[in-house]
Amino acid sequence: MNMHASVYSVVPQKITLATIKRVVCEHYRVTHVDLISARRNKEDMRPRQVAMYLARMHTTLGFPQIGRHMGNRHHTTIMHGVRVTRERMAKDERLRDEIAAIERKLGIGHETTWTAI
Repeated sequence: MNMHASVYSVVPQKITLATIKRVVCEHYRVTHVDLISARRNKEDMRPRQVAMYLARMHTTLGFPQIGRHMGNRHHTTIMHGVRVTRERMAKDERLRDEIAAIERKLGIGHETTWTAI
């Protein structure tokens, strides 16, 4: 019997929206102000929608909560951002690679955190 199995357990890292926003900003080289701004230019939209998508996929937050933390946006704006990102991922390999890189930086699905119980 493996004695370590009874002493340690695998605990998934808790990913927060703040962490997602920080990593997305670093990846796309935008500021937090850019990420949550009302601007609709292409340079700001892609990182913003990726952050919305990742927040929905990897946190327990609902659309209204994500919206409040993404520049006080309406929940339907968040729904749209998540849907558009999913649709683009189906066709855009570069976007899939960008999201995978951000997920790796967040430690999603690639690292295990061990804690003593």
